[in-house]
Amino acid sequence: MFERNPAFITRAFLRSVWTQEFEAFKDSNEETALLTQLTNWSNRVVRGETADEAALMQNVFVDVWGYRDTGGAEHHTLYPQHPVPGAGPRGGTRSADAGLGFFEHEGVPPVMQVACEFKP
Repeated sequence: MFERNPAFITRAFLRSVWTQEFEAFKDSNEETALLTQLTNWSNRVVRGETADEAALMQNVFVDVWGYRDTGGAEHHTLYPQHPVPGAGPRGGTRSADAGLGFFEHEGVPPVMQVACEFKP
């Protein structure tokens, strides 16, 4: 495949690394545990966006992806109901269901990197 902008790390290299990681992950105890967790989440009784929000953040963002609700230099952090100035009526503040970033890290501005909006 032609790459428009030559990169320091090529797609072919990344594919080779990801293939090795996937082969090591495939059929492992880690894969079984992940599939069980995601299947349990998928089979839950859906209560609606607001009622399921905290459980979604815990099950997926914290347990699967390793986000933390509070800082720590080695962790991405999760900020439930992150305020978004200017997103409300007449330019007021509203909130995203969650913000992802590096919140509460010394020397790092608490800027939301990803805004999350959950829908059932």
